[in-house]
Amino acid sequence: MIGLFLAASLSAGAVPPPPPAQPPPVTAPAEVSTPAVTAVTASLVVKVGQPADAADALVEYAKSLGGWFQTRSGTAATFRLPGEAVDPFLAKAATLGVVAERRFSASDLTTELIEQRSRLAARESVLDQYYAILSTSTPKAIVAVERQITQLVEEIENLKGRIRFLEHQGQYARVEVSFQFRDRRAPTRDGSSSFAWLNTLNLEDLVSDFQYEAASWDTAPALPATPAGFSAWKDHTQYRAVSSDGVMYRVRSEKHEPQGELLFWKEAMKQRMVAAGYQVASEAEVEAGPVRGAMLEVRAPLGEQDWTYLVAVFPIGKKLVLVEAAAEITKMEARKTAILAAMSQLGL
Repeated sequence: MIGLFLAASLSAGAVPPPPPAQPPPVTAPAEVSTPAVTAVTASLVVKVGQPADAADALVEYAKSLGGWFQTRSGTAATFRLPGEAVDPFLAKAATLGVVAERRFSASDLTTELIEQRSRLAARESVLDQYYAILSTSTPKAIVAVERQITQLVEEIENLKGRIRFLEHQGQYARVEVSFQFRDRRAPTRDGSSSFAWLNTLNLEDLVSDFQYEAASWDTAPALPATPAGFSAWKDHTQYRAVSSDGVMYRVRSEKHEPQGELLFWKEAMKQRMVAAGYQVASEAEVEAGPVRGAMLEVRAPLGEQDWTYLVAVFPIGKKLVLVEAAAEITKMEARKTAILAAMSQLGL
């Protein structure tokens, strides 16, 4: 009917009415199923000694997987990879250094892709009808038909471009590998926890304590076990030790008020550190002799470097024993085994 109506109007020299702005979608046959299309995005922060060498290795590995690098700078590189290559690529990147952060997301594009293809089919159908009556139109009507055709062709090309983009997003995942945190803002130094001792957990304060607070040996108390490769000292309130490459280790105590179970403090400590702006790397239960504790490993930027901050809490009656360690990520990785061994020998 549309074709007959247009032909009759054009033969009389009338300007043809424009096609519907949004024609009804073309429904696919029931037996035809559209495979799911998912856009995958992943990011990884890896601490390495030589970012340029690590980026070169990843570029070559991406090529071997059928992918390529999209952008590259001194601190990061972005890659496009076939969907099945994402896991092996991330595993390869993780072997080049210490993983400071991982993020992964997936967006379903199936519905939008179906809608765009339906709109394209409808617009192409209208275009075919215009072409069919073009040869029988009067000279005056031809100008109007060609104008409609031009508008339709532009719309069809836009739809095709969007479809190609969606198909490409579904076929190739976007993976970004950074060699330092992009957000260089340091976490908050205080916190919003209602528990005072949680608000004392702060990387900058720990570093400042080692830099500016002098220690004195007024007495010779029994010291906690010192991590291998560390030098220890003690003042009136806490025990401290430091390695030759600057890894810091501190043991102190706070009042256990209000008293709570280990599981409660473990979750409260995690929530506080996340709220303060730290990235959680791992969490685990630890033991210091017969006493069970909870340990959290978080990471954050400090100046131009990215640091690891280890915090463990051991509830013992009316007090909480806190163990903290901090250093640049790669330095901490080399000392972590010694720190954990010393923590297990605290003699609580």
